[in-house]
Amino acid sequence: MKLAFFVPGVPQPKGSRRMMPVGGKTGALRHVLIEDGTRLTRPLRVSWYSRVAKHASAAFQGPSVASPVVISALFRFPIARSRLKGKRRLKPGDPHTQKPDGDKCLRGIFDPLKVAGVVIDDCVFFKFQARKEWCAEGDEGAEVLLTW
Repeated sequence: MKLAFFVPGVPQPKGSRRMMPVGGKTGALRHVLIEDGTRLTRPLRVSWYSRVAKHASAAFQGPSVASPVVISALFRFPIARSRLKGKRRLKPGDPHTQKPDGDKCLRGIFDPLKVAGVVIDDCVFFKFQARKEWCAEGDEGAEVLLTW
């Protein structure tokens, strides 16, 4: 079976987490989790996640998928106006070779698919394909295809 949907807006990544020691000499040493990618504000990330969940649940009818799932995604990022002219000019469809990383953009889709009830857990994804490209302003977003 297949599920395809489009999420409008600039794709947002989900960063990695790492442990940081806190406390040092002043007492008990404890650890806190720090999520990388803190340049993004929480409301922006939350709105991307909720958009993904909303569009996925609108396109999906039925019980949550528990079988192995293949995910393919095309992430489209808007071209900055400064890159439309000059020597380093970009055009829609050119490869996007800047941050955010494609794998982190995929991570930004996994959790919302679980929240939307499309999959029972993000561990069901066993094959991943991500592509990033530039697009015209207003065409940014993520095209997602799930196959199981």
